[in-house]
Amino acid sequence: MTKTNHFLIVDFERHADTLLKEFIGREWLIDLVQGWINDPKASQVLLIEGTYGIGKSAIAARLWRQTGWIDAAHFCIAGQNSTTEPLN
Repeated sequence: MTKTNHFLIVDFERHADTLLKEFIGREWLIDLVQGWINDPKASQVLLIEGTYGIGKSAIAARLWRQTGWIDAAHFCIAGQNSTTEPLN
């Protein structure tokens, strides 16, 4: 792992902590994702989409940090080019 990647992981951990600070509910969505994980015929990709501010990043942070289902995560953080530029 490069030094840059290490810092990005730390940044994502802090970012996830911020997102989860006041995150509550949405158990129905966790159940839906669990159903997708358990379905051997399901697509290999899960897309979570919605309007600005609806909580997409928060649910992604919860899935990543609290369920153990996701081994890696990347968050595009507005204003941080290191997270939004594809070449980075």
